[in-house]
Amino acid sequence: MYFKRTLNLAFHTYPIHLKSLLLQLAVVALVVAIVALFFFNTGGQIVDEIKAEKVIEQATGIIEDIVEGKTSEEDGFNDKIVDFVDSLKNVFTAIPNLVQKVSLAVWLFIILGYVLYFFFGMTLYVNMYAINRFMSTNVSGFYLWTYIKEFKNNLKINLSAALICMIFDAGVAMAVVGAYVMAFSGWGTVGIVVSVLLFIFLLSIRRTVLSYWIPTFIVEECGVKEAFKKSVGMMLDDFGKLLLKTFIVIFVAVALALLSMWLFEVVWAGVVIILLCLIAGHYLTCSYLVDYYEHNHKTYFTKKVKLSSLTGDGENTSEN
Repeated sequence: MYFKRTLNLAFHTYPIHLKSLLLQLAVVALVVAIVALFFFNTGGQIVDEIKAEKVIEQATGIIEDIVEGKTSEEDGFNDKIVDFVDSLKNVFTAIPNLVQKVSLAVWLFIILGYVLYFFFGMTLYVNMYAINRFMSTNVSGFYLWTYIKEFKNNLKINLSAALICMIFDAGVAMAVVGAYVMAFSGWGTVGIVVSVLLFIFLLSIRRTVLSYWIPTFIVEECGVKEAFKKSVGMMLDDFGKLLLKTFIVIFVAVALALLSMWLFEVVWAGVVIILLCLIAGHYLTCSYLVDYYEHNHKTYFTKKVKLSSLTGDGENTSEN
C-alpha cells in the first residue's frame, strides 16, 4: 500500500518535477557558459595535450575493461591504470603556470558547485512545497507563482542546505575513492562492486539524514534551525525504514544505469542515466513527504479527486 500511494503521488505530480527540470537545465547551461568563458584558452591547451597523450582513448579502454570484467592483473588492467596516470602527468607538466591555473580552477569549481547545489535546492524546495500543497489541498497551484511567493523562505533554508549537501557529497566522493585506492583496488571487479555499494550506502545516509528537513520547514512554518532539530528527531525514529527505502531506490537506479552502459551506445546510455536520476529523485521526494505525513498521522491526497455537487437526496458524492 505504501508503494502504491507513493507511486500514485509521483505519477500525479510529475508535471511539477518537469517544470523544475527546465529551471535546472537553464542553471546548468549558465554554469557551463561561465566555465567556457573562464577556461577557453587554458581548456584549449589542455584538450590539445589530452589528444596528444591519447588520454580519452586510454580512459575509454579502462571503462570498457571494467564493464566487461577484465580487471585482473593478467588482463593488464593495473598497467593500463599506471599508463593513464602517467599520461595525465604529462598533460599537466606540458602547460605553463598550471599550478596557478589549477588553483583558480579549484576555487571556481567550488563556487560554481555551490551555485549548482543552491539553485537545484531552490527547485527542490518548490517541488516539495507544490507537492505538499497537492497532498493537503488536492491543488498544486501555479509553479512560477509558488517560486516567487516562497522565494524568501526558499532562500533561507537553501543557503545552509546547499552548503551541507555539497560538503557531505564531497566527503562521500573522497571516502569512496580513498577506500577503493587504499583497500579495494586489488580486488578487481569485486573491489569496484564494493566501492559502488559503499557509494550508494553513504549517499543514502545523506539523503536520509536530511529527508524531513524541508517538509518540516514547509508544513510547520518554523525557523530553519528549529525545523532541522525537529526533522532530525523524527528522522531518527524512522531511520531504518527511511535508509532502506532510499538505498533500494538508489541501488536500482545505479544498477539500471550500469546496465544501460553495457547495452547502449554512450549517448543513449547518458540519456537513460539522466532519466533514471530524474525518476529516482522525484520518487524519493514523494516518498519522504508520504513518510512525513504518515509519521505525523496526517491525512493526505495521492491523486486528483473531483468533488461533484450535492445530489438530489442531499448526499455529497466524489469521483476519483
